[in-house]
Amino acid sequence: MTNSLPTAWYETRNLHFLSILDFQDFCRDSNYRELDQAFFNANGAVHFLPNLRAEEAVSLLLSETLSHRNATAERRETQTE
Repeated sequence: MTNSLPTAWYETRNLHFLSILDFQDFCRDSNYRELDQAFFNANGAVHFLPNLRAEEAVSLLLSETLSHRNATAERRETQTE
C-alpha cells in the first residue's frame, strides 16, 4: 500500500493479477499459513525466481483460526476424559 493506493489489492473492487509476494502478504494478513506451494509456467514447474517467472501457483493453506479452534477443542476433550 502507498499514499496514492491506500487500499490493499484484495480489498479493491476490481479483479487484479497479483504476485506471489502479494499472495503471501494476503495469507499473513488473513491468518492463513502456506504449508506447501508449487509454481508453474508454460515449460512446467518453476523453481528459480518463481515471483518473476511463474504464471500460475498452487498453495496448500492452513487457516490459523481453524487450527487454533481445533487444538482448543482437542484439549477440552482430553481434559474431560
